[in-house]
Amino acid sequence: MAEKSLAELAELQAMAKAFLEAAARAFREAESRAFLKAEARAFLEADARVLERNPLPDIYAAPVTDDFLHWTASISGPAGTPYEGGLFHLTVMFPNDFPLNDPKIVFKTKTLHPIVNTDGRACTYCILNGLPFDKGFWFVYGVRRILKSIFKMLSDPFSCAAHPDDEDAAMFTTSPDLYERKAKEWTQRYAMIERWQRAGG
Repeated sequence: MAEKSLAELAELQAMAKAFLEAAARAFREAESRAFLKAEARAFLEADARVLERNPLPDIYAAPVTDDFLHWTASISGPAGTPYEGGLFHLTVMFPNDFPLNDPKIVFKTKTLHPIVNTDGRACTYCILNGLPFDKGFWFVYGVRRILKSIFKMLSDPFSCAAHPDDEDAAMFTTSPDLYERKAKEWTQRYAMIERWQRAGG
């Protein structure tokens, strides 16, 4: 089973490199956006298969649309953090010209975190900056790697830079203890209610 999982991940990595080359070719040769979207769908569909066969702990994700560009996800708050016990829902929207442009990541659960602004919009740069990259292929990523990066940032919120549009950025910088208490209050108020509702309480 482990060998099969490693083989699938290696196959996905090979697809990522081929996808990047195809994207660069489309950009250079001014090929149609439909071609690039087809390549994006193939890559994200492969990512969905890997997620289905090898689920991530504390993370759920599934495509909403047949073209695999719109995803819904939920992440359980990591233990030992202000988000512990909460269930955080978010959406990931990939543009038609992905990977030439970044996805849009929005928290549907009200969340106080340095990378999330008051409208729930997550700072894509912060998330992608936390991804490993290899020889220029850093922007070929899928939902699986994005969600792992978000979970890591929930695990250690104070390793992140504050979102440029975050109204609480000053508190995050000058009063980290107060910021942490407020983040925990928001988790109890918003994320735990959603967990209870999903459980049918």
